[in-house]
Formats: sequence, C-alpha cells, structure tokens
Amino acid sequence: MNLTSQKFTGKTLDTPLISVYIPTKNRVHLLKRAVESVLAQSYPNIEIIIVNDCSNDDTAQYLEQLKKLNNNIKLVSFEVPMGAPAARNKAIKLATGELITGLDDDDYFLPDRIKNLVNAYDAKYAFICTGYYWNFGKIKAKVNNSKKIITLDEQLHLNHASNQVLIARKRLLDIGGFDTEFNSCQDWELWTRIIAHYGSALRISALDYVVDVSHGNHRITDNSNRASGFRQFLLKFSERMTPAHIKSLRFHIAMAEGKNLSLSSTIRLMTCPLWQRNIKYWLSCKFPKIAQWRLDILK
Repeated sequence: MNLTSQKFTGKTLDTPLISVYIPTKNRVHLLKRAVESVLAQSYPNIEIIIVNDCSNDDTAQYLEQLKKLNNNIKLVSFEVPMGAPAARNKAIKLATGELITGLDDDDYFLPDRIKNLVNAYDAKYAFICTGYYWNFGKIKAKVNNSKKIITLDEQLHLNHASNQVLIARKRLLDIGGFDTEFNSCQDWELWTRIIAHYGSALRISALDYVVDVSHGNHRITDNSNRASGFRQFLLKFSERMTPAHIKSLRFHIAMAEGKNLSLSSTIRLMTCPLWQRNIKYWLSCKFPKIAQWRLDILK
C-alpha cells in the first residue's frame, strides 16, 4: 500500500493519514478478512493498529508475518486479557493519523469506506458515520442508509451512529476514549458523550461497512451483560434524559433480557423514535414461531 500523500481525482487537498484500529481475540480467520478489507481500500493513506487481546490461536504468528509484508501496520499484544474497549484505547494512543476510525475483527470494510468518510468529513460535526449492511448469511440487510444529523436528543433514544465513526483523534483523546467500566454499549456511550461535548454528528447515506453475524461465533462486542450495559448508560446520562428517553432505555433493557412483553407493557414503553421497534418486538413476543421462521430464512 502506498503511504505517500496523494490527491483524489477532482480534489485539491492532499489526503490526510487515516488511522484504523482493530481489536482482536482468537479469530484469526475473521481477522484476516478484516485486515484485507482495509488494505484493499481505494483511499491511499492509511495506517492500521491491531491490538491482540491475549489470543491463544494463530493470531500472533499471522500478525508477525503481516507486519513483515506491510510497513503501515502497528502491532500491540496484551499479556493478560483486557477487553475490546481497552484494546481500542491503546490503539488510539498509538495512532498517528489526524483522523481515526475502527473496525471489529469479525466485520469488514467495502472498498470505498475510508474515501467516503474522508470526503464527507467536516470538523463542524462531532464525527462522521455511514450506514452499513447487517450480514445474516443469505441476506444482507441495509441499516441506517439515510443522511441524518444526529442530535443528542435522538442519540439518547438509540445509537444512530452504528459501532464505528470517523473522528479527529485528538477529540477521542481529549474526551478519554472508551469507558472500560461499561459491560456493553461502549460505542453508544462514547458517541453520545462526544455529541454531548462537541455537538451534533453527521451520518451520510453510504453503505460501506458490513456487520457480520453469520459466522456463528460471538461478536467482539457481545457478552451476557448487555442489559447491564443499558442500565449503565441510563445511569450515566440520566441527568440529560427526558421521561421519553428513560422509557426508551427501559425498552432496550427489556429486549436485552428477553422479556415477553404484553401489548399493554409495549404501549407503556413506546416512544415516537422507537415505535417501529416497539411493535416489531411485541409481534415477536406474540408470534415467536413466526419470528424464528423469519430468522431462519435470513440465515
């Protein structure tokens, strides 16, 4: 990969260095796909920081070989497991790009991902993000593929920014990076904190990131404490929340706990921003066999 400063066709400014951080643990077969998707970017000026969170498979051997073949890759290996948020924070500190974004090791970029983000970047927004594909296996569903100014009010109801954004590295450092005390929802918490501090964010309509749930393993951001993460989010931002925001969080918690919501309970937790999710979840509770049949078709 050519790391020299170049220009886009029709652009007058040199391309800034973009740092991409990838935390990984015991999934070398998926990590290879993730790394290859970054190396294949149409954007020419990228560095990759990979943090190996104490893997015991062939990850270390693969990374050493990878570094020998690519001079734009930095490697970090934890001697004891620290978790994905700590791995991301370590990578952010080591990055040298003015702008930075991330990638989970079980996901991958489409070829124009970085170029789309950089072309849309404007420092007046807290950060830039895009839509993405949710890969079930047989079907890739389009998610958030519409342009949107993400306000704090909207972000307190739901994470409109997905799990990755492009942001000035200095902003991430100044605000303290990912909260390692959170059991889950670390991305939603961080993006919300950034919007609260720097103002609204911009989501563009591009679809250039693939969230892969088809591989059969747990996602790097998944754990059994998802409901706990929602409770932590509610507690952390409670002073900024309206009663409607609190209802939205209670709905997220109910979903994470797999509660069988009645129609009356669904109505009590319903908010305008989430009404479609409220109804879909109630239908899945009311007709579980149909919900499972639909999921089987997607897979």
